[in-house]
Amino acid sequence: MKIIICDDQMEERTQIHSMCRTYLAERGLDGEISETADPQALLDMETIDADILILDVEMGEMNGIDVKNQLATRSDSPLVIFATSHPEAMSRAFNVNVIGFLIKPVDHDAFAEYMNSAVNILTADRVIDYPDGSKGSTGDILWIESDRGYADAHLAGGTVKSFGKRSIKELAAWLEPFGFLCISSGQLVNCKHIDDMTDDRVLLKGVVTKPGAEPGDVTLTVSRRRKKDCWEKYVSYCDRMQKYT
Repeated sequence: MKIIICDDQMEERTQIHSMCRTYLAERGLDGEISETADPQALLDMETIDADILILDVEMGEMNGIDVKNQLATRSDSPLVIFATSHPEAMSRAFNVNVIGFLIKPVDHDAFAEYMNSAVNILTADRVIDYPDGSKGSTGDILWIESDRGYADAHLAGGTVKSFGKRSIKELAAWLEPFGFLCISSGQLVNCKHIDDMTDDRVLLKGVVTKPGAEPGDVTLTVSRRRKKDCWEKYVSYCDRMQKYT
């Protein structure tokens, strides 16, 4: 998960940065947090490399709401959480991709509530494009495995789709925010389809491994060095999605 904080006041950026670190740590989420005091720098980016943008409203000559409106026209627009000392702007702020509106000084509980909403949206099923030109959904992927640098996605129903020459490390950086666990150097598994998990095993029940086959159980092995991290992330996922472990 990648978060950008855009605020022209260093003290405010520092406070929100600290709250982001605390939030990610408490929920066992991996994340990168960056800051900028220049909203124009966001608009000048060829690609907005962020999932969540925490955006001030009044920043010198540029208005955060105008920034949000311009970003909303782009396909890579991040989810936006506003943080401001001007509550009168709230009626103009809500629109596409806007999660909520925080009043400064930012309250920790309110911040966590909005971040929870953003994370739940990010972990929902997402449309993906496969190298063969077809489209799919992250929710249909049961697990992904890589062999010699080439990755295959095992889908519900038994179909296997190629991701081409993609490493698990690269796919994990992309898919972990959407509820995938990197259980080994060669496998990712979708938490949505996990029926049971121990410290070294992941169980998927009723899996059709090829079209027309009878459903059965699939057990995947969690590598020794990833046991603790995977368990913590799975519990965090279950808490967010209200799924019982």
